[in-house]
Amino acid sequence: MKNIQSLLKRTIDVVISFFAIIVLTPFWIVIAIAIYFENPGPIFYLQERVGYKGKPFKLFKFRSMVVNDIPPLELGSIKHNHSLVTRVGYVLRRFKLDETPQFLNVLIGTMSLIGPRPCLLGRIPSMSQTEQLRFNALPGLSGWAEVNGNVDLTWQEQVWLDVWYVKHHHLLLDAFIIVKTFIVVLFGSKKNDIALSKAYEQFSNLDN
Repeated sequence: MKNIQSLLKRTIDVVISFFAIIVLTPFWIVIAIAIYFENPGPIFYLQERVGYKGKPFKLFKFRSMVVNDIPPLELGSIKHNHSLVTRVGYVLRRFKLDETPQFLNVLIGTMSLIGPRPCLLGRIPSMSQTEQLRFNALPGLSGWAEVNGNVDLTWQEQVWLDVWYVKHHHLLLDAFIIVKTFIVVLFGSKKNDIALSKAYEQFSNLDN
């Protein structure tokens, strides 16, 4: 049953990402022009992230900040209203459009539509074995943490929710997260204390 579910999940990932790329390509061209004319430089931002089973991979994003030399770990914590974020970048981040090139990651198999958001390599040394359970699923475009608090969550709270997802994953949960992701993009997200409480309780039991 688990193998069938994995096959179905991968099939859904490939089909949806393929058609998403076709539909989004004209918009990507417009976005690329806007990015370049506001702040000339690379259109895409390739960042090394942690993937399935802890293996690193290159994550595709539209560049939303001015060209700079800030270390990757610090870049991961820059919010959408930071002075380094361009006006085009602000809009891209507000509606998650900067993340849409990750459909390419989904198509090639380094990511899934739904899963824990891929973290920076610099996070690994400080993570416990229980926290690293989040790497037992392919990283996703959206995930359980993103629809239950997103930017309002601390890193530790994100990990709790990610581990909960890994332990409870099924296709119906993925479908629910996809629907809720659209709601979050349009109306924003606030911290879900009930989901956090369940995730923390499970994490505490696993960590003992």
